[in-house]
Amino acid sequence: MKKISLIFFFIVSSLFAQDKNIDVLNYNLNFDFSNNFKPNANYIFTANEIVRIKAVNDVNSVVLNANNTSLKIESVSISGVSFTHAKDEITISLDKTYLSGEEFEVGISYSHKNFFDTAFYVGKGILYTDSEPEGARCWYPCKDFPDDKALFEIKGKVPSNILFGSNGLLIDSVSDGKFTTYTWKEDYPMATYLAVVAASEHYSMKVIEWRNPETGKMIPIRFYFQKTDERSKIDLMMIRVPEMLDFLTEKFGSYPFDKLAFATVDNQFPWGGMENQTLITLCGNCYNDDLLLHEIAHHWFGDMISPTRWSDIWLNEGFATYCETIWAEKMEGKTQYRRLNKINADSYLMTNPGRPIYNKAWDTLTPNNNVLFDVAMTYNKSGAILYMLRYVLGDSIFFSSVKRYATNPDLMYKNINTNEFVRLMSEYSNRDLTWFFEQWLYRPNHPVYDNRYEIKKDGDEWKVIFNVKQTQREEFFKMPIEIQIFFSKENKIVRLENDYNNQSFELKFKDKPVQVVFDPNNEIILKKAKTVQGF
Repeated sequence: MKKISLIFFFIVSSLFAQDKNIDVLNYNLNFDFSNNFKPNANYIFTANEIVRIKAVNDVNSVVLNANNTSLKIESVSISGVSFTHAKDEITISLDKTYLSGEEFEVGISYSHKNFFDTAFYVGKGILYTDSEPEGARCWYPCKDFPDDKALFEIKGKVPSNILFGSNGLLIDSVSDGKFTTYTWKEDYPMATYLAVVAASEHYSMKVIEWRNPETGKMIPIRFYFQKTDERSKIDLMMIRVPEMLDFLTEKFGSYPFDKLAFATVDNQFPWGGMENQTLITLCGNCYNDDLLLHEIAHHWFGDMISPTRWSDIWLNEGFATYCETIWAEKMEGKTQYRRLNKINADSYLMTNPGRPIYNKAWDTLTPNNNVLFDVAMTYNKSGAILYMLRYVLGDSIFFSSVKRYATNPDLMYKNINTNEFVRLMSEYSNRDLTWFFEQWLYRPNHPVYDNRYEIKKDGDEWKVIFNVKQTQREEFFKMPIEIQIFFSKENKIVRLENDYNNQSFELKFKDKPVQVVFDPNNEIILKKAKTVQGF
């Protein structure tokens, strides 16, 4: 998800106990949206759902998330015989006890109430959904936790003048002249928050194909655009998207899905874009490189490898944000790469809320969206951490380690938590990176440097005495540092390991140094620093 400044969108924090006795395997959703396109249309739709479930332990009932403000449950069927619906959960009693390992199905008939819930949107001739983090439960009953990924089949009945898009591949569209029912099927496991429908009477559609350089497979790319969208921007987008897919595939391995699509929505949409699996939603005329690259990158980081809990959301947004800057590096060079990362870091430094990125409490208590998707923290500081990790490891080790992470068969289409990510990056880089992530993820704030240096004659040589001191109240931040030594005709950069506070380094040279600059390339990008000559 890419945020737009000055748009505030939030939900009330929620605390739910996950039904760990079940594993949802498949959602089969059948929606009737035919009434949502009438004049003065409201939010009411009807739906039938079949949920295929595997028992993890012996069960005689199951609990699914279903927002009781948005949804009215009419009945349950198949293995479900009765239900209660309260506190955003539906508890379904089963026809028998299913033993661990057994699979069964429950059917649910329900309707969406005439209520705007910031998950299901209806406008003039348009409808769409937006589910991150916990909006899926507002338009279909589900096990609404990011670690319970499932396969999806989504059917939507709409008037025949409406184009209807969803996740996966279009496997059928049946029309009776008045209405058309589209059937979309996602055969790759998907988190509930990534499910989406988007439909509009204003859509035109263009389909191009991209050849995956890793597999040779032709991947359809659908563009749903509206009359108000500037065609020149769409045409440029059709050029850029294949280029971006080439770039990301080279960096992180094969594009992991069988389709990609984009759909613009209306001005109710609170974000710049949302990375719904294989169907990205965008605000109108929001065709720019940063946004497109960000949302496409999520298909590796967030969609294919998803967070285990919302405490791990930085892995989604940090990688997507950082990918924007390495795309800029490819297109415009290292100077632009550093400039964009500095902008992101400065955003954090100016608005730092004084909390760590990783918050264990978010495993069970989902914060408001303005906290969970805090631009300064979840996006910009997280991306800056990856920038610094590249500096610590060097380009070769950094990119090879991230590619191993993104192509790990034990992670693909599954979930990861922060601790596991730290372990894997240490393994792939052959470095113990616990210290790095502990101080940047699990602790708040950043180092504040107050450095001093002296230049002295030492026999036939000259020496620089450089003292590195941090003055923040928090613990010391261990980082390799670089200092640039200027001479009358040249300069050199020296890298030093700063292992403790108030550490002094003595460097000797044949020529007389004239100036010393700390961190000349701003590699420790999350810092404040002052360096003066003289002790």
